[in-house]
Amino acid sequence: MKYAILIAAAICAVVAFPASAAKGAGGGSCSVSPQQVPLGGSYTFTATGLIPNALYQFQWDQAGPEPEQNGIHGRVSDANGNISSSFTTDFNAQDPLEVGWVKIKIRPVGQGTSQPVTCGFEVVP
Repeated sequence: MKYAILIAAAICAVVAFPASAAKGAGGGSCSVSPQQVPLGGSYTFTATGLIPNALYQFQWDQAGPEPEQNGIHGRVSDANGNISSSFTTDFNAQDPLEVGWVKIKIRPVGQGTSQPVTCGFEVVP
């Protein structure tokens, strides 16, 4: 029974946090590279097709027994509507990311309740 629960949880994680690039309802898409990042490691978030020169709010969500929302940061898209930023899994010393799937959601600030652009990656030991 324990293994069935673990397998079901793994399947849910893959469905909830797909590794491939994702497209938001309001346009734009994003990706994270590499897809597997060791604890303390660096990764690059890239988004394209966004509103040019707009401030975007970033939110990191991590599934698990106690879902987390790690840090909210802002970045401004360039004149072509692109954002590329590098982070580490421990960018927030008070609440570092843990092993497991992480979803990054970004949405433009001041644009109402627009659908976020979302993509994910996995933190590994």
